[in-house]
Amino acid sequence: YPHVDTKIFNPNSVQKLENFNKGKTIITTVAGLNPTKGIEYFIEMAALLLKNNQNILFLVAGTKLASHSLYYRNLMDLVHKRNIGENITFLGLFDDIPSLLKTTDIFVCTSISCKINFGGQYYIHKPIPTRFYRPILIFILLLLLSIFYFYSLFFLIEWY
Repeated sequence: YPHVDTKIFNPNSVQKLENFNKGKTIITTVAGLNPTKGIEYFIEMAALLLKNNQNILFLVAGTKLASHSLYYRNLMDLVHKRNIGENITFLGLFDDIPSLLKTTDIFVCTSISCKINFGGQYYIHKPIPTRFYRPILIFILLLLLSIFYFYSLFFLIEWY
């Protein structure tokens, strides 16, 4: 991405956020809370992943506008309906996105209306799943978390 100034966007100059480091896998999305950003897909993904692994924290950083208050209420209803409120945090407007992304293990873009134009990979040094992969996104995340889970079990069995 030639449009990203790596002198400004330097992952080595960014610190992780300590208040989210609870030993959980952190999955984050950064988007304004409006229907074109597909936050409901992020919530549904969270619910599916949490069925198999409760050791995940989902973070949503983005502004809630008064013009989209009904959408926000629908998102909160969905979180409550899926019973995932303890594992998902809506951060609102977040000033330190670089540190948030450095803290993130997996970044997910669920936008349904715009192409991704994002320099966030420079902070987290990880690929960014986007809307182009939505049909297989949940499968990939479940597969990765399952591998991590069974890998952990393997080491626990060896200790006994």
